[in-house]
Amino acid sequence: MEAEPASLRLFLKNIVSSPLPDVSGGNCFTLASLSESSCLREMEFYFPLKHLTRKRLKQVFGSLNTPSDLSAGLGRLAFAPTRGFMRGFIDLAFSFGHRYYLLDWKSNHLGSGPQSYDDKKLAAAMAKGNYFLQYHLYALALHRYLSNRLCD
Repeated sequence: MEAEPASLRLFLKNIVSSPLPDVSGGNCFTLASLSESSCLREMEFYFPLKHLTRKRLKQVFGSLNTPSDLSAGLGRLAFAPTRGFMRGFIDLAFSFGHRYYLLDWKSNHLGSGPQSYDDKKLAAAMAKGNYFLQYHLYALALHRYLSNRLCD
């Protein structure tokens, strides 16, 4: 079922005008309030992979305090050992209040009502899609990007 243009406009308006908490304790902000210069859309990244295996990936994340869902998700990964480059795109990276944020759009359909999107169901969808791993890869990419551009 396709959304009507008016419904889609309202949906998008609600997204960009929804208050987001300033993690530094300041006031809330909205995506609509961000300046163009504080945003990087579709930020492409590359970084080298020397020798990546599922076992090595589990070792790296096993040494961190990671959610159990991440460990379980890593156990489900299946890929041949690889070398080369990791390439990806971050939907939106932005700065606000001297902090940097990552935003990744998802369009998973979990149900037709708000109850289908409670914390427990969102966490289950994130675990199933290995989105915790994706977040860590994006955070690494943003860290490397900022390390090359900022002196501190």
